[in-house]
Amino acid sequence: MSKKLANPETPIHKWTLPGIPEGFSISIKRDDMTGSTLSGNKVRKLEFLLAEALDRGCKHVITCGGIQAETGESSLLIPVGGSDEIGLFGYINVFQEMITQGLLEDFDDIVFACGSGGTAEGLCIANYLTGQKLKVHGIIVSDDKKYFHDHVNSLLVKMNLNVSSPDILNLIEGYKGTGYDFIIKIASMTGIMLDPVYTGKAARGLVHELNNNPHLFKGRRILFLHTGGIFGLYDNRINSTLKLQNEQDNMIQMWESIDDYPS
Repeated sequence: MSKKLANPETPIHKWTLPGIPEGFSISIKRDDMTGSTLSGNKVRKLEFLLAEALDRGCKHVITCGGIQAETGESSLLIPVGGSDEIGLFGYINVFQEMITQGLLEDFDDIVFACGSGGTAEGLCIANYLTGQKLKVHGIIVSDDKKYFHDHVNSLLVKMNLNVSSPDILNLIEGYKGTGYDFIIKIASMTGIMLDPVYTGKAARGLVHELNNNPHLFKGRRILFLHTGGIFGLYDNRINSTLKLQNEQDNMIQMWESIDDYPS
């Protein structure tokens, strides 16, 4: 009996994201709830990449880093973020999942963090193949527009699709910095945990662009794709912000160790 790595059909629900201008409606696709310790979007791609490894008869998978020497056994080299012509099917599959959840009827735009390009590739290609009923926006959290458009264009060529990346994918720069205050605010007001590397930057970019460049969006019904990455909150850098926040409004309680936790 085969088993899936990810828990699919992650929910879509309304999101009262603070700072959104009047007239816009925001919902969120909870792919931080894919159910794997890998968290979020990575397991979506890995499902297809590991299937490729099994199909090739590989005994190992390798990712992140150059090949220094022969391994001696058949191995599958997974690129950073699983962002290749196999991994992109993870989010082509998610697009189909979202169609069954009312994506094409209920939304005009989809917004997400763009860190390696795999999620962007899958979503913009799926949207293109289904008639481009949505506008796809990637908030860049690393590298730049040229890097990602070149990356997507190379895959479009491999897939024999006669279209250019800028025609099917809107990339938005300017949100690489951290924003722990913003993350804490969102968690306190909406109950949604964002991370400082990916989703926090993307949500902050969404708020800013809706307020300052609303013309970039096709409509007023926005779906934010939460791609996980929650482990970015556990590097201790957020602690000083939490302490300051607690001193200011007494809303957040921190315990330095398990010994401090009330019995």
